[in-house]
Amino acid sequence: MDRYKIGSGTLNLIMSRYHANGIPIEELRMMAPKEVENLFYPQKNLQRKD
Repeated sequence: MDRYKIGSGTLNLIMSRYHANGIPIEELRMMAPKEVENLFYPQKNLQRKD
């Protein structure tokens, strides 16, 4: 976690969304980065502006 400077809460959120989606890691690797981002951080949850 030190490498990316994320906390355990963020890691737990990402992992819970990963397990909830049920998409294998191999399939995630083949997807476009923006698609993967939208799976884990839906637009309605974003607080930043692009």
